[in-house]
Amino acid sequence: MAVINFANKNELTERPIRTGTYFEKPSVAELQIDKAAQDHGGILMLEAPQIREVLAKARPVLKAMILLGINAGLGNEDCARLERRHIDLDSE
Repeated sequence: MAVINFANKNELTERPIRTGTYFEKPSVAELQIDKAAQDHGGILMLEAPQIREVLAKARPVLKAMILLGINAGLGNEDCARLERRHIDLDSE
């Protein structure tokens, strides 16, 4: 994009180069989704049978984190910051 801007500002082309939306910077959300897809080989979601298989093999702490992620939408950092005072084990 810098080269195109340079050419346009210094009138190095017969007519200005129109870039359209193809050269606009993607949003932060779009970048995060793309990065997640690349990091995980394109897999962004597990199906229920796959989750059950992981839960069956997971140790208690990891199992709790997985369930918090699935049911409450908590991420890694959210789980790491949890303290006992955040959890009410007495209520139903």
